Amino acid sequence: MGQRIERPEKRRKKSKKPQGNPVLFWGLIGGGAAVVLIITVVLIISGKKGKGGGDNDPVAINKLLIGEWEPAEGKKYTLEFTGEGKVHLRGAFAPLTEFRFAKPLKVLADFGVQTGTNLITYRCVSDTQLEISANYLELLDKLSAGADKEPPPEVIAEYTPTETLTYTVTEKELTLTNEQGKSLRLRRGN
Repeated sequence: MGQRIERPEKRRKKSKKPQGNPVLFWGLIGGGAAVVLIITVVLIISGKKGKGGGDNDPVAINKLLIGEWEPAEGKKYTLEFTGEGKVHLRGAFAPLTEFRFAKPLKVLADFGVQTGTNLITYRCVSDTQLEISANYLELLDKLSAGADKEPPPEVIAEYTPTETLTYTVTEKELTLTNEQGKSLRLRRGN
């Protein structure tokens, strides 16, 4: 009779008081979201610069442009586009002086003098347009025979021309057209 049955102790229920600080919790959530937002913006901006996403960013060089080009007929000269964005001229390039980028070379072309290297650069601005820029200031300095007077801004602008040309290119033929409608048909050189 009187044996007592031992029952296991009841577990106490945890109190329903909130644990931790809610301000700290929401601060961590907000800080994490801010870090993710900043990283996303930085990646988007750097991605546009590297992949030609901006309006003024160059398009990759059209591989068909690279190489030596000669006129289909007429005087013999070579216009070479390199993979590094340079243009080299050789030969009797007088017909090219109708284009703004080569106009300052007219004096040299008249006397058959060849240009130096790395004076002319190009970049593709779209699949059908390329921008050709030249810097003939060194040539201007030589032509002025060491004059101490600084050339006027108009002359400097003339000797640092930039011209946008429309182009069509195939494996064997290149056509360049300037803003005035003057076209130049070239065939791939040897």
